[in-house]
Parts: sequence; C-alpha cells; structure tokens
Amino acid sequence: MTRRDVLGLFAGGASVALAGCGGTPNSASYRFRMTVEVDTPQGLKTGSSAYEVTSIKGVRVGDRGGGGTFLRGEAVVVDLPEGPVFALLNDGNPAQTLAGMATLAFAASEGQRVKDLDQFIATVAALSARWTTARTDLPRRRDIGVAMRSDGMDDGNWPLFVRFGDIADPKTVERVEPEAIGVRRIQLETTRDAVTTGIEKWLGWLPSLKGGYLHGGFTSRGAPLGLDGTAFSTEIGQ
Repeated sequence: MTRRDVLGLFAGGASVALAGCGGTPNSASYRFRMTVEVDTPQGLKTGSSAYEVTSIKGVRVGDRGGGGTFLRGEAVVVDLPEGPVFALLNDGNPAQTLAGMATLAFAASEGQRVKDLDQFIATVAALSARWTTARTDLPRRRDIGVAMRSDGMDDGNWPLFVRFGDIADPKTVERVEPEAIGVRRIQLETTRDAVTTGIEKWLGWLPSLKGGYLHGGFTSRGAPLGLDGTAFSTEIGQ
C-alpha cells in the first residue's frame, strides 16, 4: 500500500467493539455537520455544511490495497463583515483530508485510536448506526491517535481557510490564517441532514470550472494555491 493509499484510508480510529459487531463490513458511510465559529467585533459568526463520508474496502492486489475514502459536500462559508471566508474540503495534501480528520476526531472522543483499515470502516459503520448524535470538536492539531508517524506525516491542522480579493475572480483567492480572522472552534456532529449544496450562490464561476483549477486550466502549474474546484464542492461542476 502506498503512502497516499494509507493516508486516504486511515480516516477512522474505533475498534470493532465500537462498531458493535463481530465482523467488519466492506463499506460504510455516515454524515456529519461541521460548524465553524468565528469571533468578530460584531459578535459570533458561524457557518456550517453537512458532509457524507463513505469508506470502501477493495480487493487487495499484492502489497496494494484497493478501496478508498470518499467525501461529498461543499466548503463551509462564514459570512464575515469584511467578506466571506471558506473552509475548504481539501488543500491538496493527502495527509490531511476532511473525511479523515473528522472521523479521527469522532473516534478519539470515544477513546479510540486508528490501527488498520478494518477499524477505520468499523468506525464509519458505528457512526452510521448510532441512535444518538455524536459531538466533538475538531482539534487544532492532529494529536488524536494517528498511526504511521514514521511515515513522515505532519500533524494536521484545521481545514485550509481562504477568501477572495474579488469574489467574482477565482484567481484572487488568498489563504487566511484561522487565528487571524478569529476562528474560535470547529464543531462536528453526526447528522441525518442532506449533503449541503448551493455554494454557487457565492461562487458563480465554480460550475464553469468543471473541477478544473482556479486559473481555468486542468494543470496545477500556476494555479493560485494549487487549488481546483473540488476544494470547494464535490456536488457541482464535475
């Protein structure tokens, strides 16, 4: 299994006991809502999105494992006095995926650590089967029981936050540090809500990218922050 495979699949951390069954399913999915809280001079501002995480265990071929972890949803938008900011789905770093970070946080809240793919899928299945809502905060640093440290993984941070100098021009995207804009915390809770859509109301140009990079091309060369449309939504323009 390659480094990308491992990081993409290590998204959960509960044992089979947490799943409440003696075996591990081949696939499972659950939904969660992420809410970003930001302190501003005008008071607390929030934004949230609902996501769906799906984990599939594929057929193993040699030393490579099949399957993967897939996320559906859209970036969280927080409408601040100086303009909206976006907490993205990804930043191009396979060591930090929103699906993985959220599932690790839920697992850690149950006192569990990720060990292998079976436990990962068991965690997703357990979250799907819960009768009560699981709630936790997304830590600022990924100190919640990540395996494979010898692989050179850095501790993960919160999602990448960006804003636009001109929201009508995707090439004006710029990174913002969450502390600089007053992010207080990021809350997670499991949900049965539908996956969030509608981000094109803010980013009218997003559908026309068709998943391409923000400069309009299909190569990362010269793309602002190396971002493409999938960092903002899996639901449109693909």
